[in-house]
Amino acid sequence: MPKLITLLVALLISLATVAHADCKDTGKPTWSKQLLELVADCETKIISPDGQKILLVRDRGDLSLSSVKTGPFETVNYNVEPPAMASWSPDSEAFFIDDGEGSGMASTFRLFRIHDAHVTQDDSFHQVAVRRFRRTIGCPSTAVDPNVYGFGWSADGKQVFLLVQATVNESCGPQGTFIVLVASVADGSVIEQLTEKQAKKRFRSLLFPELFQDN
Repeated sequence: MPKLITLLVALLISLATVAHADCKDTGKPTWSKQLLELVADCETKIISPDGQKILLVRDRGDLSLSSVKTGPFETVNYNVEPPAMASWSPDSEAFFIDDGEGSGMASTFRLFRIHDAHVTQDDSFHQVAVRRFRRTIGCPSTAVDPNVYGFGWSADGKQVFLLVQATVNESCGPQGTFIVLVASVADGSVIEQLTEKQAKKRFRSLLFPELFQDN
C-alpha cells in the first residue's frame, strides 16, 4: 500500500476508534493534550484553561456553554456528529470542533469565539483552508474537498493550527497528501503555510505519529 494511503488509513482508524470508544474515554487527549475526544452518544464536559467556563457536548451532539460560577449562559447553535475532537484556546476565548460528521471519513473544522457570554461560530476557516489546499495541489473541480482538522494553538491563543489532508475517495491530489496552515484566530487569515517536511519539524509533537512515518 503506498505510503500516503497508509497514513490516511491510520488517521481514519484512529478516528474510528474514537467513534467506538467507551464513554469513559470521552474528553481524553487524542493526538496531543491540546486535542480531546468526543465520543458518540456520550456527554462530555470540557473545562476551559482558565477554569471559568465549561463546554458541554450532550449525548446527541448539542453544544452549550456554562460559567463555573453562574451556570449555563448560552446554547450553541451547532450539532456535532462524532467521531470528533475539540480544543479550548489557551486564553479561553475560543474553542474549535473537528466534526467527523458521523463516520470519521471526513472532518469539518468549526471555530467558536466567546465574547461577553455570547458565542459566534466562524465557518470561514474551513473554507479558506479548502481553497488554499486546492490551489496548492491544482486538482480538478470534480475532486472532493480535503478534510480540515484543527490540532492546536499558539501559546497566546491568537493563532490556530490546521491540518488539511486529501480524502480517501476522489481525492484532490494524491491520497493522504497534506499541508499545515497557521491561521489568525481574529480574522481567519492564513499567516503561514507549511509543507509536510516543515510540519514534521515544527508540529510533530501535536500530530498523530503515523503521519510522519519514514520521514
